[in-house]
Amino acid sequence: MFSECRYSVQIGTLIVAFGALLYWLGLWQVAQLSQHDNLSLKTFSFIVCLIGGFISFYGSRAFRKGMFPLLFLVSIIPFPTLIIESLTRVLMIGSAETSYAVFKVLGIPVYRNGFIFELPGIAIEVAKQCSGINSTIALLLTCVLAGNLFLRTGWRRAALVICIFPVTIFKNSLRIVTISMLASYVDPIFLTNHWLHSSGGKPFFVLAMLFMVPVLWLLRRSEKMGEGERLKDKGERIEGKDKRIDRNGFNFFKSEL
Repeated sequence: MFSECRYSVQIGTLIVAFGALLYWLGLWQVAQLSQHDNLSLKTFSFIVCLIGGFISFYGSRAFRKGMFPLLFLVSIIPFPTLIIESLTRVLMIGSAETSYAVFKVLGIPVYRNGFIFELPGIAIEVAKQCSGINSTIALLLTCVLAGNLFLRTGWRRAALVICIFPVTIFKNSLRIVTISMLASYVDPIFLTNHWLHSSGGKPFFVLAMLFMVPVLWLLRRSEKMGEGERLKDKGERIEGKDKRIDRNGFNFFKSEL
């Protein structure tokens, strides 16, 4: 990263100025923005100033070589409320739909009214806490790191990140169905006062990680197969070119004779 360092004061100063402007907007809009959104804006402005300072002292070439770790600093920025609420809503809808499908596949009698499911003896609601938003963000950051470490092509990295959402929704549905069945057929305490309900997200997060392992393996395998085919085609082209050169040289030798 630091093999070719040079000052880029003009570009870096512009970026730092933009970051300072964002921070000033955060101070100016402190009454209009919520505390969470204000923190998001100020943290983002800090990251922008940090990147601008890096470019000022080390240059744009060093920035390009260290782009991933520098841009990965945005992971410390709290998601704005609008993004969190929208993503939570999508996860809630997907989890409810998938849970209902799982209930039907398992043959469990259930009556659904929106996000409310009625099973024998109990009624449950798919609330915001069931969306798995925190585990989704954690899984997102983990897969971004894994994609950068194990994959080379951009579209495969994007595919790995996109697969997070169906995996998370399926994981949420498994958690909802498991707790609901235990509460309905074993003991209602599983739904009211049990660690599986209050802290069960951790083992199910591990399950989601295990679901992502074969996805990463398939993407990595397809990438290696593609590289092998490209190397094979390149070798065949080089070999064919060498044969043409040898044949032309032989014809030239015959014409001289």
